[in-house]
Amino acid sequence: MTERISNLLHRIPGYTGYRDKESRRDEDKQLRVATADRLTQIVDQLTAYNAAAVGKRDFSNVSAVEQVVSKTRLLADRIRTASYGYAGLFSDRPIDEAALDQLRQFDIAIQSRVQTLADDAAGKIASDGGIAAISAEVDRISTLFDARGTVIETAKPARDKAVIDLLDTSTPPTPSPFVSVKRGDAFEVLGDDFQANATIVLRDNDVTITFIRVSETEGDSAVWFVGASTPDVPSARLVESSAEATNTPAPALHTATATVDTERGRQERVAAGYAVVQSSDASVELVLALAGTQRRYTGTPVHDLDVEVYGSGKL
Repeated sequence: MTERISNLLHRIPGYTGYRDKESRRDEDKQLRVATADRLTQIVDQLTAYNAAAVGKRDFSNVSAVEQVVSKTRLLADRIRTASYGYAGLFSDRPIDEAALDQLRQFDIAIQSRVQTLADDAAGKIASDGGIAAISAEVDRISTLFDARGTVIETAKPARDKAVIDLLDTSTPPTPSPFVSVKRGDAFEVLGDDFQANATIVLRDNDVTITFIRVSETEGDSAVWFVGASTPDVPSARLVESSAEATNTPAPALHTATATVDTERGRQERVAAGYAVVQSSDASVELVLALAGTQRRYTGTPVHDLDVEVYGSGKL
C-alpha cells in the first residue's frame, strides 16, 4: 500500500518530495489541491448515493450521509485553502531533516487514507457501520492534516503518539492458515490430507503460534506443522531433532503462554518459550520450551497458499 501511494504522490505534477527548498511551497499547494479535488469527488459520490436513496424513498441513512458530506466538504475546503507563513519548513534557514522526512510520511498517510475513504464510499456505505467508518476516516484525515500543518510551521517532527500511529500505513501481515487449526481439524497441504491429533498454541502478546501434530510419522518422529500470526515465524513442516544434529547453540527464548490440547486432555496457561533458530528458503529450525522441557524441530517451509483448512470431520 505504501509503495502504491508513494507512486501516486509522484504522479502529481511537480511533486518531488520537497527536495528543492525553493519549490516546497509550490509542491505543498499542488499536493493539497490534488487531495482536495479527490475529497470533492468523494463528496459527489456520497451526494449521488443520497439522491438515489431518496429516489427509492429510503430515508434511513439520509441524515447521517448528509453529515458526512458536510464534514468531508469542509475538510476539502480546509486543505485547499490552507495558508502557511515563510517560517518553518518553508523558510530559507537550515531545517530538521527529521521534520522533512515526516512531512513526506504525512503526505503518504493522507493519500493512503483518502484512498481508503474512496473505497469505503464506493463499497461500504450501505453496510452496517459503513457510514460510521467513513465518518471516522474523515476525522483521521483531519487529524493528520492538522498535525502536518504544525510540522510545516514549527519545522519540528510531531511527537504525539496518536498522530504517529496514524502515520503507519503498513498492511498488517496475514496470519498463516495453520493458526486457525484446532485438534480434530482436517487440512490439506499441496494435495496431501492431514488431521490434527494435537495442538500447542503459544501466545506472546499479540503473536500467536500454532504447533500441529498429525498422525503421519517420519521415521520414529511425529510430523508437526507450525504457523504464526507473524512472518517472523515461518509456516513449516517439522520433525523433532536433537541439538547435536542441528549443531547450533542453545538460543534465547521468547516467553509465552501455551494452550496444549491432546488426546490426554486440555491444559491452559502453561509456561512456554520459543525461538526461530534458523530460517531460510531451504530449511526451518524452531525451538519449543514447554513446562521445563526444551525440544528442537527442523523441517522445510510451507507456502501458505498451498494450505487449505477444512475444519472438523472433513477427511
